[in-house]
Amino acid sequence: MAYNDILLDADGDIRLNEYDDATLADSVIQAVTIHLKWFLGEWPFDENRGFDWFGDVFVKDPDTNIISRAIRNEIASVEGITSVESVNVAVDNGARTATIRWEAKTSAEIVKSEVVLWANTALQKMVSS
Repeated sequence: MAYNDILLDADGDIRLNEYDDATLADSVIQAVTIHLKWFLGEWPFDENRGFDWFGDVFVKDPDTNIISRAIRNEIASVEGITSVESVNVAVDNGARTATIRWEAKTSAEIVKSEVVLWANTALQKMVSS
């Protein structure tokens, strides 16, 4: 794989090694997580990139089948993923959260993870910028 990303911890902060240096990693799971947490229009260099969480998910009566297919396509677009085995989406409209559990194959292994999103994520990033 061609990933040489800076390794992030569970909170999305840069993981430092024992010398307080950033560590590079080849992590397809991290790449998928970044793709799924990227809100549409969030990146100023290409506002067409990202997932339309506000238009498709955090709406009244979201269609989880359509959302699952879109997420499946997003995961499949990540370099290193050869096939997406499963995607499970649970949306809590009251809390405005979405939990995505996914499993996919790479050329070397089966990887799986969970991504939790909430509607305020993008708002908090915009406010703190």
